[in-house]
Amino acid sequence: MSAMHKAVIGWTLMLAMATAASPLYAQAAGDAAATTGQTGGKLDVAYVVPEAVFGAVIFPTRVLKSPMVQQMRPMLGPMMLQAKEQLGFDPLDVEQVMVIVSLPSQPGGEPDVGMVVRLSKAYEANKVLPKLTEKAAEGTIDGKAYRQAKTASDPSVYMPDDRTVLLGHDPMLRGMVANRTAPVAGRLSGVFGRCDDSNDALAILLVEPLRPMLKAQIEKNPPPPPMADAAKLPELIDTLGLKANVSRAGGLALSARCRDEASAQEAERIINDLLAMAKENMTREMAAKPAGAGPGGAMVQQMQQQMLRAVDAFRPVRKGSRLEVVQELPPGAGMAVAMALPAIQAAREAARRAQSMNNMKQLVLGMLNHESAKKAFPAQANLGADGKPLLSWRVHILPFLEQEALYKEFHLDEPWDSDHNKKLVERMPAVFRNPSSGAPPNTTTYLMPVGPGTIGEGKEGVAITKISDGTSNTVLLVEANDDRAVVWTKPDDWQYTPDQPFAGLGGAHPGGFSAALCDGSVRFIAAGIDPNIWKALLTVAGGEAVKLPGQN
Repeated sequence: MSAMHKAVIGWTLMLAMATAASPLYAQAAGDAAATTGQTGGKLDVAYVVPEAVFGAVIFPTRVLKSPMVQQMRPMLGPMMLQAKEQLGFDPLDVEQVMVIVSLPSQPGGEPDVGMVVRLSKAYEANKVLPKLTEKAAEGTIDGKAYRQAKTASDPSVYMPDDRTVLLGHDPMLRGMVANRTAPVAGRLSGVFGRCDDSNDALAILLVEPLRPMLKAQIEKNPPPPPMADAAKLPELIDTLGLKANVSRAGGLALSARCRDEASAQEAERIINDLLAMAKENMTREMAAKPAGAGPGGAMVQQMQQQMLRAVDAFRPVRKGSRLEVVQELPPGAGMAVAMALPAIQAAREAARRAQSMNNMKQLVLGMLNHESAKKAFPAQANLGADGKPLLSWRVHILPFLEQEALYKEFHLDEPWDSDHNKKLVERMPAVFRNPSSGAPPNTTTYLMPVGPGTIGEGKEGVAITKISDGTSNTVLLVEANDDRAVVWTKPDDWQYTPDQPFAGLGGAHPGGFSAALCDGSVRFIAAGIDPNIWKALLTVAGGEAVKLPGQN
């Protein structure tokens, strides 16, 4: 993620921090707001470039002054002061924030992002977003000075007047200004143009232009088999939309406009099946871990029941080619959602962690099958005539991961970055991608320990018969931190050093990381494990008598 994207996300969160009690703004949704039936001033869409595919509008002042948010003032006070210092203006003076996103201008690039901030009072241009000044040069747009980013990843800043701030990638910012001068209508601006400003938040995503990119991503990282039908949704839905209100009688509406009525029927079926699966899983989890006794247990049980009811509340209603979910939120519901957010985040993290462990199990199974066929686990890499490593073990287990066709395309006598082999990097199988990882594309954090006494120490693979410590007590793979991620074909792994046994580990998930053992099992290694136990688990034949908690 570029500095520009981080900046837009950060500033949007600061400007709308009080509405963080609702996760609505993070969910792209459709043109439901176009038919709200409410009256209000029309949205100004002049800055919406014709090629835009996503837009969101938030009215922070309205929300920050709402009764619901006033209850949160003691908690938000320090955050507001921090936001004011970083932004150069008071968040309470922000009447409207509009975020605009276009597809990458170049294949493989990041989306072009722009932001329009409307202020209720005048501010001097040189005092707005002060931390960007040192990263920008003086430029001009239509003869007026602005702060032009020195790099493509940083945002440029332009104030056409003393109450409007534009920021974004420089080409995007210039395109926004040009469109203001000579407006060119696009599909997104057409949908926004039919909306008014009566909602606290509004978001629209055009799915249709994203289909090729979404299809490629789904093929690269397909959903788990029980959720396979979810991959069909991008082909069925044209537009997603959301509107939300928390400053008055609160409510939210999600909508999906489908290609036709038949597509809407199929999308409705898939969504209802996914919701039923989610409810079944939640019910099973609750039964396995019932709430404890006492007041605290009663509260947990109440929240669990509310979450189950919330699943049912999000079942869509089909109207022709449109699917809708409309929910009225009672006073204080935003606070309830805020209290539930940790549970929601925990559920998402649990799903990612489970998927990552499943990936590691598949990799270990491939390595065990390699051992069965070749009488040894794969070495860290095969070596060239000069003794230098060529291709990672990950390439050499491809035939045991049902990827033999890809394996046969590699030139095994060439290094991973040869002209030929380098072209295959972008075809990384999804099993090598940690769903919790934010590392660059085509890199993996599933690494073999390499170092004194480890499974990857030598130039040749280790046979199971040589693992005298026991396969259930010897680590085969680790789940490393993102900063240790490597290109999947590169013969590079996690370097173990006895004096720093956890270097590069522990950041994969809250509370620890996963490790795969030579017996095919995958265990979660909790933060705070005895370093001596961890060191013992890393050796193949160290002679230590050690077991992980839960082992017989």
